[in-house]
Formats: sequence, structure tokens, C-alpha cells
Amino acid sequence: MSISLAVVNYILIGIGVLIMLLGFFGCCGAAMENLCLLYTYSILLIIVLVAEIVLAILIFSFKERTEEEIHRMMIDYSTAGASSDKQDLMKKIEQQFNCCGIAGPTRTDCQDTNKQDCFTRFRDFIKQNQFVLGGVAIAFGLLEILGVVFACMLARNLQLGYVA
Repeated sequence: MSISLAVVNYILIGIGVLIMLLGFFGCCGAAMENLCLLYTYSILLIIVLVAEIVLAILIFSFKERTEEEIHRMMIDYSTAGASSDKQDLMKKIEQQFNCCGIAGPTRTDCQDTNKQDCFTRFRDFIKQNQFVLGGVAIAFGLLEILGVVFACMLARNLQLGYVA
């Protein structure tokens, strides 16, 4: 079962709205010293952190399935029947990774036999940079934990009557 690009777009839009609301609650809660907004900010930030952890676990647990889906999407994007946007994206991938096609240089506009197929290049790029990607994810997670801690500290100080 594959997820269509439209579904992915809607998910990304939903995540963007959630992040906007998250920033609003944190900013307004701190500026207005509102306990409800600060605790809402903390809870939403914890939900985002848990979702990121679950997503990371799913990606690593279903590594082969993830690779199969990426391979299938690349095949769909490189076929003649794909939309021009998808074909343009595949051409940009070919330029960025200096690769050609999904199964090597088979197209007439891509006859450089020294080029490797794009799926292999993309997979190798992820494997070579997996520790950097993991480090960035951990750094974002730590920043989110700090955000929760500071928001809760501020809310607690407001409850105790301390002036911020």
C-alpha cells in the first residue's frame, strides 16, 4: 500500500499548522504570562517530540519497506506518463546526485555509462550521512525538551507569584 503525494502534502500542511499554533501558544503564553497557554505549549511540544520519536522508530523498523517506497516513487516519477512536475523533480535529483535513471543510464538523454542509477546514489547518500542526520534529529529533540522545561519553569514561577 503506497501513500499518494497528495496525502503527503496534506500531512505536511497539517504539520505546518501545528508548528504555527505551537509557536503562537509559546510566544503568547510567555508574553502574557498565561498559565493555560504555557501548559498547552508544553503539552503540544511533548506530542511533537513523541511523534518524532515514533516516526524515527518506524523508519528504522521498516527500513526495507521505506527503501521500496522510495524506489517505487522514483520509478513513478521517471516514467513517461508522470506529470511534468514529477519529471522535473527527477531531473533535479539526477543533476544533484550526478546519476541517471532508476536502473542506470537507459534513456536516450542519459547515455553516460559512467553514471550510477539514482536510487543507489540516493541510498548511499543517506547511509553516508546517517550520523549527521541522526545528530541533527537529536539536537532538535534536545531543543524541544529544553522548550518544555523552560515553559514549565516559567509557568511554575508564575503560579508561585514570582515576577518574570
